[in-house]
Amino acid sequence: MSLIGVTCFPTKGHSSVLASQKPFQDSSRAPDGHGDSNAKKALHTARHRLNHFFLRHHRRFHGKSRWSTAHFEWLRKRHFEQPAQKRVLADYLE
Repeated sequence: MSLIGVTCFPTKGHSSVLASQKPFQDSSRAPDGHGDSNAKKALHTARHRLNHFFLRHHRRFHGKSRWSTAHFEWLRKRHFEQPAQKRVLADYLE
């Protein structure tokens, strides 16, 4: 699951939403009433996995808040030497 999206845009009741969160926001309006919890759970799980991938490799973001525009820029600038690590990171960031 991809997390990266730097384009921010205002939404009603919120200051901004990252473009990567837009599909989750749209699915929360699903007519079955379950889109919100499923989308939020998927986003939470993907962020949790990416965060722990970096922590396992002793890489920590020292900015003010995770999942901000600055954090996404920091994520994009990370590089790994091992091919498997590169593939995992690319999968998260696609």
